Amino acid sequence: MAAVGVMGGLENLGRLVDAARVSAAHDVAQRAAIDVGSGSLIKKLGCRNTIDVITTVTRVSVREVKRRLALGNFTAVRAGVGAPLPVLYPAVGAALSAGTIGVDAAEIIVTGLDKVARRADQGQLDAAEQHLVDVATGAPTVDATGDPCPGFAFPADGVRGLLAVYQAHLDPNGIAPQDRAREAKSSIGFGQLRDGLYPLTGGMTPLDRGIMEKLWAAHFATSTPTFVTTDSTDSTDSTDSSEDSDSTEGLGDAGDGTEARPVVSVDTRPAGEKRVDVLRALFVAGARDPEAPTIGAAAPTVMVHVNAADLEAGRGVGWIDGLDAPISLTTVTDLMKISNVEPVVFDHKGKIVQVGSVQNRRKRLFDHLQRRAITARDGGCVIPGCTVPAYFCEVNHVIPYSQGGDTVISNGSLICWWHHQGLDNIGGWRIRMVNGLPQVKAPHWLDPTDTWRPPQKHRASSPSS
Repeated sequence: MAAVGVMGGLENLGRLVDAARVSAAHDVAQRAAIDVGSGSLIKKLGCRNTIDVITTVTRVSVREVKRRLALGNFTAVRAGVGAPLPVLYPAVGAALSAGTIGVDAAEIIVTGLDKVARRADQGQLDAAEQHLVDVATGAPTVDATGDPCPGFAFPADGVRGLLAVYQAHLDPNGIAPQDRAREAKSSIGFGQLRDGLYPLTGGMTPLDRGIMEKLWAAHFATSTPTFVTTDSTDSTDSTDSSEDSDSTEGLGDAGDGTEARPVVSVDTRPAGEKRVDVLRALFVAGARDPEAPTIGAAAPTVMVHVNAADLEAGRGVGWIDGLDAPISLTTVTDLMKISNVEPVVFDHKGKIVQVGSVQNRRKRLFDHLQRRAITARDGGCVIPGCTVPAYFCEVNHVIPYSQGGDTVISNGSLICWWHHQGLDNIGGWRIRMVNGLPQVKAPHWLDPTDTWRPPQKHRASSPSS
């Protein structure tokens, strides 16, 4: 326990040192090029530019200097013509200077918000910045009843996941555009043979990756998986579309102008997009195969969640379990036209009040309908900061089955295997249900206030507008 305290103290000191490095680099960049009559600092030191000055003095990499300068430009006062320019992200800058937020989390917040800043409402952008800083620093908050509640600090990766939600709310049409021409398109290609392998190139949309991940997850859960993982790349498909060009031979003759000429539909899409259609069909067929492995007691199924208010207003995005990136509302509505929809009914507080048919309260295991409803409510492991996606989680009886707990949605919560093993141990996490919604309490060493908190809500639980 003492070692944990020492580590926390050293981390606080490290954050202050990192903030000082960012501030110093920004200050040097503001002053180094100024000519005070006897030449600028850059010329006096015999350097080419500001970056050369800083790397020469600090002996760090050019990449690190650029990183510090970029963060400084976002979080410090900038030089302007006649008067200094205001700080772009003052809440992040203040937390960085105070040492309450690390460079990693600060960089995630400012670079992520800056992607949507030009199209977002300034008031909403400021509120998003402040909330992300509060989450990263563990600032006090309020509970569902409006009472003060001690904060809980999330690691940088947890802040990144919440940032994706804010990006979608602030600029849904920029992050997941509904315009077909602007929507990202999946593409797969092959590079030249190297070391006996054809390297894959391309990228996947959230929907296509979600379909593939579900089937892979089902096979990984078995003792003899059929598929194996491969590392994806961010490179684009350079395959010539003529490779898969379709024949356009005529199917009839209209030489005399009296006989109708059949119209031949030619698919002019790039070869990579055609390959994705084939691959997607294979994954979908594999998931529907009766002999395929199951996950959560059901066939691998991609669950797409969307807020009902967004659906009615025609604005917002959808979310796929286990993925940070949203999908457009156009894609969601397309899926609803071709897919079976299983209703999950929530009340205004987010409690699930109905799913499927009447449930057998004393059965031992949760069925797939109950699991899907609990997934829609919890979104993943309920332990704060845990990033294990819903399809790798177990459904936990909050009141143990052996102690009379019913197998019903209001007594189930998603939790990963690791946290499940340590539940209710001395010094471990605790879970309880209040009005059909889970609450968690961290170990005392992690949260000395011993406060019960609701887990992070599912991303589709709040409307975009």
